Amino acid sequence: MRPVYACYGPFVADEITTIGPSVPGALATVIEQVPQSYTTVTTYGTFTALQTTTFQDSVPGPLATIIIQAPQLYTTVASYGFISEATSTTLPPASQDIVATVVVQLPQPCTTLLHLVAWLTFITTAATITLAPVSEGAVTTVIIQVPLSYTTITTYRAFTTAAITTLAPDSQDSVATVVVRVPQSYTTLTTYGSFSDKATANLAPASQGDSGTIVVQVPQPYTTVFNYGSYTTGATTTMASVSRGDPATVIVQVTASYATVTSYSTGFSGSSTSTGPVPTDGSPGTVCVVLPAVGTRVADQTCDSISLEYAIYTYNYYNSDSPYYSSFNAESFKITLPTFTGITDRIGIQEVGGGICGNAYAP
Repeated sequence: MRPVYACYGPFVADEITTIGPSVPGALATVIEQVPQSYTTVTTYGTFTALQTTTFQDSVPGPLATIIIQAPQLYTTVASYGFISEATSTTLPPASQDIVATVVVQLPQPCTTLLHLVAWLTFITTAATITLAPVSEGAVTTVIIQVPLSYTTITTYRAFTTAAITTLAPDSQDSVATVVVRVPQSYTTLTTYGSFSDKATANLAPASQGDSGTIVVQVPQPYTTVFNYGSYTTGATTTMASVSRGDPATVIVQVTASYATVTSYSTGFSGSSTSTGPVPTDGSPGTVCVVLPAVGTRVADQTCDSISLEYAIYTYNYYNSDSPYYSSFNAESFKITLPTFTGITDRIGIQEVGGGICGNAYAP
């Protein structure tokens, strides 16, 4: 009988070793070296290096356990944002030996620019504009737009349209000045009268923002009508226009001038005066006066006596044709009072040159 010992270890193949007895006839020893069978368990974790641990059974047997602790492989994703401090989040792999993901959230480094908005764009509340960095982890730019404080000055003048001018402040965060130019509102009063020319007067408003007053003095247009008549003195009557701005009517009463024509008529005992229509253009009117023929005596124009009764008349007819003898109108002497009357037995014509006959107008 030989005792047999099985020895499990990292042998590549079974091997039997027989150890002879120390004394002849004693028991010999047979040692069988058997390759150890293992169950391997691999664990991934936050290990600094690869570690292997072998668990032996309390009783040598064919199966041992090897635990391999391997560092977990990670893919790190850095995320920058507006957070107060860095945080890390590990996303476990879907299965063992797959790369895990670590999300690292880091505060975004920023350069802050304070922009007091005034002369470009009007804003009512603060606004923030973030300019993305050129690359991950680079410094980004945050622009904060803050409404600028203003002092507003409103000016009313004869502007055509409203206009706003912003005067930049001397320094950032100081008060700017906004000048608002507003067209002045006016109430226009037009007055028509005897003005020589058109005139305009501006009356300033009582306070800023109130309506001013423009007084426009306009010469009144007139239509003048002349009435000629037997007025003792001239008079003018102005008739108001129907509505403002329409021509008014001025009636001028003018004492008419007259040319009096006196005539004499036989068989007429009284006198007659008649006035023709008054011309409307201001020329003299005509007054016709008819009187009896020359009193009780009219020159006897018969030649039945030795002497000759004569009558000297002023004769106004004139012949401008050579030899310049007067045109003769016998009818005019019947109703004309002679300048001189008498009886004569001679008759003569006074010549300019002292002669007794010929043309009185010839020298």
